[in-house]
Amino acid sequence: MIMTVEEYFSELAQELQPMPAADRDSVLEYYHEYTEDAHITSGDALTVQLGTPKQLAAQLLANQSIKETVTVNETAPTKPHYRQNAHNTWLIVLAVLSLPLSLPLSIAVGAILFAGLIAIAAVAFAVLITLGALVLAGICVTIAGLYIGFTLIFSNLFVGMAYLGFALIGIGLTLLLAPFTYQTTLFFVHATSNFSRYLYTKVTRNKHLSAEGGSQS
Repeated sequence: MIMTVEEYFSELAQELQPMPAADRDSVLEYYHEYTEDAHITSGDALTVQLGTPKQLAAQLLANQSIKETVTVNETAPTKPHYRQNAHNTWLIVLAVLSLPLSLPLSIAVGAILFAGLIAIAAVAFAVLITLGALVLAGICVTIAGLYIGFTLIFSNLFVGMAYLGFALIGIGLTLLLAPFTYQTTLFFVHATSNFSRYLYTKVTRNKHLSAEGGSQS
């Protein structure tokens, strides 16, 4: 069944629902003008030029997310943006997987993306498990030290105070490692976002250069 231009843009508008209304209207207006200038009269021809509505929407949402992340980082560079980076990574992964690439290139890009994310996740898991175990150990030492310390302090002062000292060490260890664990988590989320954004930028840039070269030839 042949898709019309109107059907293409109707589906594209539905796929762009996560985008703010003003931005969505601006994008749709731009591609309407592009369609008219290129004298494209069918949705199938648009699909050849731009990809399916779902593919184009994924790329547009990823581009918007990247721009928003850059803007946020410029306005508040020292403030962690966990949700923004995680959301950004997810949109970029969807955009990369939806790019209309040749089969060998799609396999290569998917393999690189998967390997990179797995490597980051593996390192993050190992580091966070270690830090989490240390924090848990600090909490356990604190609880045990306080309980035994207060139990023995009246019958054996020095032993009780020693256990209370261990409890203070546990408190210090927990207070030291808890924020460090949080910051480490943010670091790995940010690293994942940067890696996916870098890969997406490289792939789309090469795709555009190839398209321009093909059109010139």
